[in-house]
Amino acid sequence: MLKVKQLISVLFLCILLVACGHNNTKELKQGEYNIYYLNFSAGAIVPVRYEAKSSADDTDKLIEELMEQMNTVPNDRDLIKVLDDKVTFYGLYQKKIMSYI
Repeated sequence: MLKVKQLISVLFLCILLVACGHNNTKELKQGEYNIYYLNFSAGAIVPVRYEAKSSADDTDKLIEELMEQMNTVPNDRDLIKVLDDKVTFYGLYQKKIMSYI
């Protein structure tokens, strides 16, 4: 009987934790993207909203713009780019239906 009570308590605790977890990210508008940076002081990856200048219809140009933005550090002193300086974006090319970065 004690094991059943423990199991029910653990299940209740799991359900409570899942129910209390919330997603506080706001819906992105068309043409907006989240670019992720490392928050050095908090040791976490945080999204920064970015509004693309390129149209989603021109996929190649959009990818290039987003890759360029990923390598640009925002003005926030605590944020650093996720990609190391050793990672270089040379461009992209398509072969049949596959895009290569």
